[in-house]
Amino acid sequence: MQFRLAPISGKFLVLDAAATSVARALLLLHGNRVVWVVLRDGEKHFVFSTKEVLAALKLAKRPKLLAAALRLHGVGQSITVESTTARVNLAQSPTPGTTASRVAILVKPKSGSRKVSAIGTLKRDFETSDRWHGGGRHTAGKKRAKEKSRSQDGWPEALRDVAEEISFGFGDDWLSETPTARAVATTRSLSVIDVFYATDREVKPSNSPDAMVRYLNRLPQKGQFNYGICSVTIPEGHSLGKIESPSIWSFEIRENPNRHFTICGCARRSASEFFKELHSRVNERNEKSCFVFIHGYSVSFEDAAKRTAQLAIDLKFLGAPILYSWASAGSWRKYSKDVETVEMTIDLLSRFLAQLTQESGAKNIHLIAHSMGNRALVKALKQMTVAHGERPFNQVVLTAPDVPRQNVEPLIAATSEKAKRVTLYASRKDKALGLSKVKNDYERLGKVYGFPFVFDGMDSIDASSVKTDFWEHSVFARARTVLGDLAALIAEGRPPDRRFGLKRVASPNGLSWIFLP
Repeated sequence: MQFRLAPISGKFLVLDAAATSVARALLLLHGNRVVWVVLRDGEKHFVFSTKEVLAALKLAKRPKLLAAALRLHGVGQSITVESTTARVNLAQSPTPGTTASRVAILVKPKSGSRKVSAIGTLKRDFETSDRWHGGGRHTAGKKRAKEKSRSQDGWPEALRDVAEEISFGFGDDWLSETPTARAVATTRSLSVIDVFYATDREVKPSNSPDAMVRYLNRLPQKGQFNYGICSVTIPEGHSLGKIESPSIWSFEIRENPNRHFTICGCARRSASEFFKELHSRVNERNEKSCFVFIHGYSVSFEDAAKRTAQLAIDLKFLGAPILYSWASAGSWRKYSKDVETVEMTIDLLSRFLAQLTQESGAKNIHLIAHSMGNRALVKALKQMTVAHGERPFNQVVLTAPDVPRQNVEPLIAATSEKAKRVTLYASRKDKALGLSKVKNDYERLGKVYGFPFVFDGMDSIDASSVKTDFWEHSVFARARTVLGDLAALIAEGRPPDRRFGLKRVASPNGLSWIFLP
């Protein structure tokens, strides 16, 4: 019997069944609206609908890898053709309802590339008297099918079902994925970094249970704390210190994963699932490390997730990146609201950090806070209880902290008691903190007034000589010089006098450091 393809448009996902975990597959399937999934197992390919895969994974006892969860040895392998116009000859028609006898088609270019360019299922190519035209058959075809429907072999019923299940799609390159030992998947033109997150933001309502979860710029009416994993794509041409995004100057309106940072998946986890997956990720590397990023004022959840991914890739961090996202209003006009909101997250952040030290399995936990996020961090660490002499955190990094200098000493002292090293990055050119000082009257910890703030147990670094943007407020994440210093600090924990590019400065209040121009 001869069959042909009947194409319609659609996206599909390509996964390496022998290397992709069940948990990661569920994240990708919930985060990307695809109809079909191509599973690659060595040189073999198998095609499923997304609904089939999700249903099978719900029933599975959750083995680690997809190949075991879906029992691919009992599934009919696909047939590969060179073009969408090719004909396929089979001895008999596939039987609907049985995966072992179902046949699907993979379309690959003649060049022999491993890339799957299209998929489809079969449609019977009748001879002239009963060929399909415009979705129907000639009268002779109907009569013949009716006569054969009375036969005992069930062939016409099977044919009819097969014809109704036709689908065909063209895949986007960025959806094809080959995960590595890290949870960083490299594709032909971008990377995907999994950002673990904890947040007290309100979840955006959705009518679809399979839709990617989104978070609003406010607290919920009733207290709710969510855990999950957010997948961020990073383009191949990524520049150090930059979060590539659409620009009107380039006539770009929509995000393109091949050129911009994008959120390609975001799914919630229960607390137990979150820490179990985090523990597994942390233990993939000998360093057994993770870092927690606490963002600042006027930042949305999506922007915070992208910043966390950017730090992970620019610092060449081999552990697990974690975002703690408090419910910032995401608007520069709502500074006063963010001041109130950040105070309400302190207890939650303190409990999360305590749980992280107990259940993550990480030997090295680094904390990085920016701007107003420093308020939550230093206060959370002050109220966090640890055993006498215990220092559960490795590096605590305070970047451009929007924290008043007055009475800050007890907060820094409590922070240094819980970390091996505390580092402050400040700048006299920080315009955002200059405006904060005008609004609040008090000098800010992240602003240099003659000399950086100096305190025992904290390394103070003046980044005033480093140029970033107009506001000079995100120097820690945008400037190559500061990123290099931060990478050395996180990776090796070296003191300032053993890090390249820093000059010792004696100030009236004590020793500090400055970046060489």
